[in-house]
Amino acid sequence: MGPSRILVSNDDGISAPGIVALVAALGSTGSCDVYVSAPRHESSASSHAITLGQHLTAAPVKMQGATEAYAIDGRPADCTMLALHGPLFQSQDFDLVVSGINRGDNLGLHVIYSGTVGAAEEAAIKGVPAIAVSLDNYKALTPEGFMAGATYVVALIQALYPSNGDPKLQLSHLAHVVVNINIPAQDPFQGFYLAHQGSGIVDLNFQQVTPDTPDKKEGHFMETAGNEREAKTPQDAPQAGGMRTFRNFAGAVCWCEHCLPSMHVNSMDTDLLNICMATNLFGKSRGTDLLSKG
Repeated sequence: MGPSRILVSNDDGISAPGIVALVAALGSTGSCDVYVSAPRHESSASSHAITLGQHLTAAPVKMQGATEAYAIDGRPADCTMLALHGPLFQSQDFDLVVSGINRGDNLGLHVIYSGTVGAAEEAAIKGVPAIAVSLDNYKALTPEGFMAGATYVVALIQALYPSNGDPKLQLSHLAHVVVNINIPAQDPFQGFYLAHQGSGIVDLNFQQVTPDTPDKKEGHFMETAGNEREAKTPQDAPQAGGMRTFRNFAGAVCWCEHCLPSMHVNSMDTDLLNICMATNLFGKSRGTDLLSKG
């Protein structure tokens, strides 16, 4: 039977090509009802932030493959929270939450900042199995660029949910767990494997700039991260009231071995691995988080 009700969110915004491809692929299976609660605007690096002190608005949106879809004027975690604990949809009962597909990977300590992972985490802490999906390709700018990744996600979900049985019982061991999936740019690839949470992170490099500073996009963190929004240098900086302006340039990747506790394979990981290896979705196993092998 598979999951009968799937909630989809993201942090790139409801009109982003990744979520458009994912919802279309899930809806095309005909085996589930897909509901979308996603940010109205791009909300990358929102982490698990929520909106306080103001109302959330929800605008209905038509999306191919979705039973219902709403653009939420809030952050990714807001979107999941509203769907699971508000009257946004007729029912708050979902079998699975999928967040993505994000444009760009979410690996290592970057998961701490990720709004994609934050939306999935909000579901997990409420006891709903959650998957966060990212495509390691910042150049994917159309739904077609995400279709191969969406196909893999659908195959994985179908593998996790055999045709018979209660979907809630089938993934009860994944309650309070986020499965973080990263798909490489190249297609096809060899498969998936389970891996320990990485500790890699970009060594950031803030530099002070003035209106006379050359606009060197090369190496700029927002450019490296594939974010279309450009950091603009105010024309009145730094003269106005001593205001100073800084731009964030990406440095080399470094590893922080003491930032996260060591993770070990547990029964959830073993069950997930066995299910996926039985369907030839994994190439090999290496620990806890679900990654793709290029």
